[in-house]
Amino acid sequence: MDKLINLIKTLQPKTWLIIGIIGVIVIAGVAYWSYSSVPYNTKDPEVQKQLEIINNLRKDIKDGKNFVGSYIEIGHIYEELGDTQRALATYQKLARLRPQSSPPFIALGQYYKDHNQPELAEKYILKALNNDPSNVSIYEDLTMLYTYALTGREQKFEALILDAVNKTPSIKPNLYQILAFYYKNTGNIDKAKSYLEQLITLAPERTSDWRQAIAELGSNK
Repeated sequence: MDKLINLIKTLQPKTWLIIGIIGVIVIAGVAYWSYSSVPYNTKDPEVQKQLEIINNLRKDIKDGKNFVGSYIEIGHIYEELGDTQRALATYQKLARLRPQSSPPFIALGQYYKDHNQPELAEKYILKALNNDPSNVSIYEDLTMLYTYALTGREQKFEALILDAVNKTPSIKPNLYQILAFYYKNTGNIDKAKSYLEQLITLAPERTSDWRQAIAELGSNK
């Protein structure tokens, strides 16, 4: 050990610089290899077709055609190919380029949900909702997350839904239906019934559906 310490002390600044440069090159090489390696056979005809689609989508992006949709599709293709690293990087890049758009954050939320990281999924779904608060499908995504992955958020979720109802009354029937579904599946039958009963007034054209749902709640007790 003493010999090693003495050797270190005798090294010149230029030597340390060379060692540092070598270290950076090694780290960069490892990082590049990790990212550049792919979990699929690029000689497989089906894989080649998918990669060709990606190349065409990149051309569309360059030409300004369907910018957001093309990025999302590229990410989906990478996921299908099992290249989760590139898929995530694609969604993250789009989120940086279009921070006021909801699709990038919806994609990130779904990605993290699929990879069993519900807290991160929630974070990005809420960002998507902040960008597009009248998008009912985002509330549906959040419902599934709170129903099956992040339980115990009843008060938070209901408050969020009711706030959205106040801001966008036109989607009130959709959101009350979501709440009824949520409470049914989390075991709060009385709450579910309450929202279904209000839907009879809000959307009378579907009264028979609401009454049937109420009857089914009684049979499930």
